[in-house]
Amino acid sequence: SSSGGAMDELDRMSTTDMKEEILQLRLDKKNLVHALTAKQEEIENMKRSRTAIIEAREQNIKSQIHVAMQNNEKLEKDYEKLNLHAKQLTAAVQKVVQERKLLETQILALESANKKNTQSSEHHTTTLQTDMNINEARQENDTPLSICDTMC
Repeated sequence: SSSGGAMDELDRMSTTDMKEEILQLRLDKKNLVHALTAKQEEIENMKRSRTAIIEAREQNIKSQIHVAMQNNEKLEKDYEKLNLHAKQLTAAVQKVVQERKLLETQILALESANKKNTQSSEHHTTTLQTDMNINEARQENDTPLSICDTMC
């Protein structure tokens, strides 16, 4: 009269045992559902936490990009100012170089003229000295005419 292993066990269990077994299974199911729900909440909390961390990192990166772009704009403006200033300085240096060349040319011309004048002046001074000596000699030899000589 053994029709099957599971059936034999059920036959041997009393109704009270079966009720207790059913209650235990229901309790186990309830505990498992509760544990599953708790695990799902934990997973959701972890997702929210990680999402928040990722979003915070994204915001931080966006902020850094924004700051970098502002800095880049400022650097570009500063570069333009410096480039303009460099062009102005280059133009000023070129002007100074031209002025220096002009001054050097003028100095050379003055030095050249000075040499000619010095040579001419030495000749002129010698001639002047000779003329002065001649005039002095004439004055020493010439006696002034008195009024009497001319009137009388």
